[in-house]
Amino acid sequence: MANIFRKRCSSEKLEADLASMRKRVDVLAAKRAEAKAVFDQAVSERQSFLLEGDLSDERAGDRLQKAVDAAASRVTGFDGALLALQTQLDDVEMKLRAENEAVERERVASEVEATIKDIEARLQPWLENTRAFIAALAPLDHLSFETQQCREFIAKLAGEVELALAVHLPDLRRYATRHHAERWSDVELLVRLVPRASQKGAIAPLSDARKERSQGNARKFHCAGAYGCRSEFRSYCRRAILPPGFERLPAGAERILSYREPRR
Repeated sequence: MANIFRKRCSSEKLEADLASMRKRVDVLAAKRAEAKAVFDQAVSERQSFLLEGDLSDERAGDRLQKAVDAAASRVTGFDGALLALQTQLDDVEMKLRAENEAVERERVASEVEATIKDIEARLQPWLENTRAFIAALAPLDHLSFETQQCREFIAKLAGEVELALAVHLPDLRRYATRHHAERWSDVELLVRLVPRASQKGAIAPLSDARKERSQGNARKFHCAGAYGCRSEFRSYCRRAILPPGFERLPAGAERILSYREPRR
């Protein structure tokens, strides 16, 4: 079982980074609004000069134009910073979501394992007490048909419970480990996307130990690719928005195939 506390610390760091980045976004957005107001004022003053001012006064015209250019450059600078910061924000949110999902998977798996151990600890004493109760009923068989039927029913029930749990509890343990483990699938990936996807932690080589641990934990796309893709990143393929650095591959027009059903 992985160290949940380590992942919790990682999540706390990501949450702190996320809060800091959101505050910075708010500050930049406020400064951008101020710069936009200055730009609008500069454009208005230049427009007034062009419509009503002395066009022969080139110095005044140049001064107004420089004011517009400087204000526009400032707005553009804030726009670029906000766009870059939003991209970083999206990346951190994606990582935080993946970390939280991993912690939740491990928490549920630990709870299931603890429940299974508790059942295993209670099973044998229950079987012993049940069999002792069945043995206590045996001397009454010749006195009552119903007593005999009750004893045989309890004996059959205890045997079926013992057999069912002997088979099912190991299956439950394997299911908990498989269902809540980190999931990977084999995929094909363009070479030019490998560095970016590796940096984001979305892929890993097929030789990665995590893939060996998760073998059979999820449906496999048997492709000739050399990389495994994490399940939380595959979900982006089903949405209109792709993760930062990814682009949707071109697809041809939709085709409808028709056939004529043979006569019977």
